[in-house]
Amino acid sequence: MTSRRGRRYLLVRFLAKDQVSEQAVESAVAASVSQMFGRFGVAQMNVRLIGLDSAGDKAVLRCASESVERLRAALGMILEVNQHPAAAMVLRSSGTIRGLKVRIQRRRR
Repeated sequence: MTSRRGRRYLLVRFLAKDQVSEQAVESAVAASVSQMFGRFGVAQMNVRLIGLDSAGDKAVLRCASESVERLRAALGMILEVNQHPAAAMVLRSSGTIRGLKVRIQRRRR
């Protein structure tokens, strides 16, 4: 029997004056998590950027299920993305990407 760690997906909105890129989001999130929790925390949380929408303001991040609250805290500490003032706001959390997509589609109607 294999032991598979659970994952959670977060829909995050980046409030910035300009559109943000995937690389800028990845580096800002990684820097914030590293600053708050160190290398060991980064390894435990296993944060990955799944994707960024075409408008460049919403991203889907994946992390270990036991690290959701720590990731939310780290996202709250983001003050700049790509050396421009910005903030990150978690809109929704889900156990599946599909759950986030359904929520996004319902909001657009």
